[in-house]
Amino acid sequence: MAYKQGYVRVLHCQNPPKHTSHKPNLFALRMKPFRSLLEIPRSGSRLKFSFNGIRIARYSSIEALQSSLHQELTSRPNNYIFDYLSPTPSHLLNITLSDFLPDSCQPANFTKQNLELPTTYSNHHLPQSHHLVYFPPQVPSSSLLPDGTDYLQSPGSPFDRRMWAGGSLRFDPRQFNQLVLCNSRVYCTESMSNVAVRGTDGDEKIFVNIKREVGHSLSREEVNDSKWGSFKNAEQVGNNHLLPPSIVEERNLVYFRQKSSAAMKKDSERPGKILKRRLLPILHFCFCCCLC
Repeated sequence: MAYKQGYVRVLHCQNPPKHTSHKPNLFALRMKPFRSLLEIPRSGSRLKFSFNGIRIARYSSIEALQSSLHQELTSRPNNYIFDYLSPTPSHLLNITLSDFLPDSCQPANFTKQNLELPTTYSNHHLPQSHHLVYFPPQVPSSSLLPDGTDYLQSPGSPFDRRMWAGGSLRFDPRQFNQLVLCNSRVYCTESMSNVAVRGTDGDEKIFVNIKREVGHSLSREEVNDSKWGSFKNAEQVGNNHLLPPSIVEERNLVYFRQKSSAAMKKDSERPGKILKRRLLPILHFCFCCCLC
């Protein structure tokens, strides 16, 4: 029988001790908190010991790992990435997706009959979700993890495997806060809003919620302009004044322990689950080119 955190589990008892007036009745005390019997430091591994003939096992606490990772990850400083909204990456993404999306899903200012790059004077709005081809991670190659991702949101070893677990997007409908493809300077702020640990000891799943906010970044001179006068108290990072976000993205990632060689070999023998194999590789290649 397992009890809540801070309690013990009695595995079995062989030859129970005779109770005397100077010995505690362990059977009567077994439902009481373990620390009332013996102080044992918390650890990350299973602990066994024997006490008056009773074998007792204490396990690492998922709650303790949750508390430690939540404090460590959510206290990391925000990551600020700056970029310029050139129409080129967005235009290349439109071309890449044009053979895979119906015309009704294409941006209003794009047609397959005219693939000419728009000028910055066209004042076209950034299509929804096109912010994904901007703000590449600004870390040197030597700082990338083995799978090519950055370390900024990683809980660290031994949780080296990563999977996408969901997400959401919210857009500001106000006209003045729309992002325009006119080489304007924009920011992306990344922060970790929540960390949750699920699973069991040795098979933990670390769910990391990443919040990304994208919006206009103004210089001191632009803030003093009458157009943006109401944002003089905007958040300031260096010489950049960050306006309220135009896009708020939530990314949910889950991290696992690395699999053994035998488990990975077994997984490799399973049939794939990717649909439309002929289309996806070339689409993936073209999308990666948009990011370069």
